[in-house]
Amino acid sequence: MCTFRSPKRAAASCSIHSAKHALRHAEMLKVLPKIKVLCVSTARADMFRQLGVSDPVVVYNTVPLDTHRARARQTPGERPRIVMVGSMQDRKGLDLFSRVAELAYARGLPWRFAWIGHKTWRIGASTLLSDRVEWMGALSRDRVREELAASDVFFPSSVDDPMPLSVVEAVQQRLRTVTYHRVGSREVSRACPGTARSPSTHRRQRWTRCVMCSTKRSRRPSTGTWRSCSTSPPSPPG
Repeated sequence: MCTFRSPKRAAASCSIHSAKHALRHAEMLKVLPKIKVLCVSTARADMFRQLGVSDPVVVYNTVPLDTHRARARQTPGERPRIVMVGSMQDRKGLDLFSRVAELAYARGLPWRFAWIGHKTWRIGASTLLSDRVEWMGALSRDRVREELAASDVFFPSSVDDPMPLSVVEAVQQRLRTVTYHRVGSREVSRACPGTARSPSTHRRQRWTRCVMCSTKRSRRPSTGTWRSCSTSPPSPPG
């Protein structure tokens, strides 16, 4: 069985799976129309429809609703802090996060970058691990909450993530968030002011502009109209 994390990888994953495991892939395609499939986003549901699933059900992931959680400061400080939460691996956008940090430094921007999450072996030889990023390693859940509250922008740099729960936690703490257009977190956070999105691109210049846009916002995520980053045309709500 192959799993799909992003729309662009669906076709590629199926192609590789069918080439390496032709019989297993054929059996999977026969079974899919007969079973109930639960998906963590509408984008994932669209992918399974292309594979013959007639009525996939979207069930968003959830996180605990903490009654006493600190909120991020309303106005960024003189040295805004940009944070990511996730295991250190290429799929999570290590290289992109590092290169945005390097570009910000080269441009003289007073930004601080931090990554919370344990290091894995899934890191390519060419992946940049920037010295401009504070690599904090794995932290307890309470400590992660504290670090989110002490930050200004949450930058989940992974394009290959169906529904990152860390985005939901960041929005709970009213943290400005910059995310990809086609990941599941965009679907649940698009009604939040202070949330910016970029199309599926790895261009560090565009992401740097998105982060800059977020640091200049006067409103944090709450409830209201979806706000889109100025680097690309806004998508209509709904």
